[in-house]
Amino acid sequence: MTKPDAAHPHNAPGRVFVDLTCVECTLCVRACPNVFSKDARAKAYVHTQPTEETDLAVVEACTRICPSNSIKLHKD
Repeated sequence: MTKPDAAHPHNAPGRVFVDLTCVECTLCVRACPNVFSKDARAKAYVHTQPTEETDLAVVEACTRICPSNSIKLHKD
């Protein structure tokens, strides 16, 4: 499991984070722009932690479709 210290430095603090293995596919950014954004190198990061159940459901889906398995969701 990836540790939060390997996370993208722009991630908003919280349960969801993107690590530095991101391959710049931007699937998560397109699927859930309320939560994910991309930096100047097109690497994804979490700009806002999900608060709505619908965003959380999309984030959970993104953890499954991420080709580099870079999106992590820590369960409470």
